[in-house]
Amino acid sequence: MFEPIPLVWILSLVIQDTPGRLEGQATMNLAGVLTNLLTLATFAWHDGSEKSVVPNSVKEHLETEVLRPIGKPYTVLVEGNVGSGKSTTLNYFATQTPEKDLVDVVFEPVNLWRNLSGVDLLNQMFTDPQRWALAFQSYSSLTRYSNVFKPTPKKYRIMERSIFSERACFLDTVHEQPNGMTEVEFNIMHQWYQMMTKTFWDQLKPDIIVYVKCDVDVLMQRIKKRGRPEEANISRDFVETIQRRHDDWLIHRNSSFVPPAPVLVLDGNLEVGKFLELVKAKEAVIFGGQLRRTDT
Repeated sequence: MFEPIPLVWILSLVIQDTPGRLEGQATMNLAGVLTNLLTLATFAWHDGSEKSVVPNSVKEHLETEVLRPIGKPYTVLVEGNVGSGKSTTLNYFATQTPEKDLVDVVFEPVNLWRNLSGVDLLNQMFTDPQRWALAFQSYSSLTRYSNVFKPTPKKYRIMERSIFSERACFLDTVHEQPNGMTEVEFNIMHQWYQMMTKTFWDQLKPDIIVYVKCDVDVLMQRIKKRGRPEEANISRDFVETIQRRHDDWLIHRNSSFVPPAPVLVLDGNLEVGKFLELVKAKEAVIFGGQLRRTDT
């Protein structure tokens, strides 16, 4: 016989580890939380065992709203290959959308990678991966985690790449290069990723992934045209491998890594004007219909 799960039991799930999650937070919408809990209690049932049956709509609402870490913004990850149009996408939300003041736009911290105590780690990694791959990947991960954990007063955040693509696409590629990362170095980075995603999953999990997909021929043309010094040593084979890993991870879903959020694919082959029109048309989808000026 099914009986309603006691509200106290549900509340205990929500407030576990609450002191750590509330630290540094000035306010908490307790009334909203309790309202959502009562909604859940209405629909959550159990049969006397540890298993419970919760309708998907209620479960999704609980996971995305009630259990969202307090102060965490709605987070969009923009993923894609070198030269696909990720920065163009972020620039739109930083400068062109009417709602730009609502969004925390976080570009890849390339300037930090290019100058760590006077050392250009990005260039060193491409020039001599056997010597510098571990150092670069370690620092790259550190800067990405730092950007995720950095507080923002804005309710929405859009980020260029993530620790998820770093692991699913780049780490294996560098490891498999003839003169790339050693097995021991690879295992260090893998265990670091596992520990961080397990410990800080709620903070790291995005709400949606935007994959800017672009043909390799177009990517190679763009890389050559923009002429960045650290990209001079990028081979077509490297770009093709990164492309395949992105497709396997985000489109074909035959990677060993499951995308941490729903995926929206954008055509990065379009010329800039047409691409920006596409981004504008998909803006409501990207932000789940939540981006409104009334949120300020």
